[in-house]
Amino acid sequence: MKKTLGNFGFSMVGVLLVVALWAIISATVSQDLPSPLKTWQDSKLYITAPWEKRGEMESVQCRCRFKESGGLEQDDCATAGNYLTDQNT
Repeated sequence: MKKTLGNFGFSMVGVLLVVALWAIISATVSQDLPSPLKTWQDSKLYITAPWEKRGEMESVQCRCRFKESGGLEQDDCATAGNYLTDQNT
């Protein structure tokens, strides 16, 4: 029991150090990198209610095709918003 709590404590310290490093880097080195708080605010909805339908613009439309070699290509995926924007140009 004591060993399990110790392992959990070390894991939490590691997670806190990574989040702290992320926050420092996003505030100083890379201004384009969102902070952990901003990332949580933007993704909280998807974590707390993952199966809720939010509309067409947030759904992902993947067009997967087989290459001649028989492999599955998934890099041809785009969000519906990007797909619609590309169609209008």
